[in-house]
Amino acid sequence: VYDDEFDGTSDDEEFCYEDFDDEGNSLGEVCETFDFSSPSVGDWGGIYFGNSEGSSLENVSFRYAQDALTVYSSEAHFKNLSITYGESGLVAFNNSQVELSGGVFDVLDGEALTLFNSSSLVASDLTISNSLGESVSIFNDSSLEFNNLTISNVYSNVVDISNNSSFTGENLKVEYIIEHSSDAVVVYNNSDFSIKNSSFKGCPSGACVTFFDGKKYLSTPSSINIENTVFDGGIGSALLTFSDSQITVSVKNSSFKNFDLYAIENYADFIINAENNFWGDASGPFSEELNPTGLGEFIFGNVSFDPWCKDITCKTRHPVIIVPGLLGTEINKQTASGVEKLWLD
Repeated sequence: VYDDEFDGTSDDEEFCYEDFDDEGNSLGEVCETFDFSSPSVGDWGGIYFGNSEGSSLENVSFRYAQDALTVYSSEAHFKNLSITYGESGLVAFNNSQVELSGGVFDVLDGEALTLFNSSSLVASDLTISNSLGESVSIFNDSSLEFNNLTISNVYSNVVDISNNSSFTGENLKVEYIIEHSSDAVVVYNNSDFSIKNSSFKGCPSGACVTFFDGKKYLSTPSSINIENTVFDGGIGSALLTFSDSQITVSVKNSSFKNFDLYAIENYADFIINAENNFWGDASGPFSEELNPTGLGEFIFGNVSFDPWCKDITCKTRHPVIIVPGLLGTEINKQTASGVEKLWLD
């Protein structure tokens, strides 16, 4: 903004700025008038980074922007952002690399985070809530690596990952999905979904995580890796797949409870490895063929679930064979006062 003509003393104010194209060429002066007494989405466009390196923003608040942050063929660093009452939050595309540490995305009409065309985002400590669009959309050879991401009250899919893309990290918290949305997380077409130390609560009618591959991707299937994650309730299933490809799926040291349909719903030919999980009861999951006496959550299709955890801690005991008199046999226990020998040589 180079010609400031508003002072906040009236409802209608005008400001002027110089606009530029993608190559940095001036497009001339643009003047806009705003009614500050009733702000609305799209009152201003947002900030655009194009063909740049080393750009950064810190402690910035965006309100009522059309597209708050757009990063095109650029490298940028952001910290402590607040983006509210807008259309979209952060869009990065065409070989962009972005780092974001600390951010709040709230009450957006569109997507909070969008990555596509070989772009990446490394993020930490983000909160996304009350979004009408998908919270996170990653497609066309792009990736999101995160730590501490909380998403709640979403009216569409929470995360959509497709076409050779990836979503990896830990401490993902997804809760209170609006009932008319179909799925929380959707993974398809040679994409990777890897999380640990995470939780899902109140999933929608489809599933917490749905994964499949289109016909063009049968030779390059997707992969699903879930560890130490709590799946707590939903009007659909926790995990759902109907893919023709041989997707590699590993779920371990996790727990399932309070689902209206299934903990795992598998319509594919491949086997889902879901050993060493807790299914809501010490007797294990209910499987009509493999565990008809199980009182835990229901499973359907090809699922390997034995052995299972007896409680939510999923602690596995490793027995030790002690041979008295064998030279070097010793068992120690760490205590507050030091190391205590339980078995002496």
